[in-house]
Amino acid sequence: LDDRLLRQGAKSLPLLPAADLLSGKPLTLEPCDMATVLEPLLASTSAIAQERALTLLTDIPQDLPLVQANVQILREVLSNAIDNALKRTCECK
Repeated sequence: LDDRLLRQGAKSLPLLPAADLLSGKPLTLEPCDMATVLEPLLASTSAIAQERALTLLTDIPQDLPLVQANVQILREVLSNAIDNALKRTCECK
């Protein structure tokens, strides 16, 4: 943690930079429905899980609040997390 931020009484740090590091454009945050973002990711993941003889179980509550996010970045983060879970899961019998 930067000592200057602590001295200035910073309450929290941003999780993402204020600008897209590749394009230099400001990040656009918008209200996102997690279920809507997850549905296509889980659909494609289901096929991969079946190929690996894994059962994909999901439980996404219908009443999740909207989150403020950059949809593209959120989708990428969730895709990576799901992919990592599949890579590190084995069907143990």
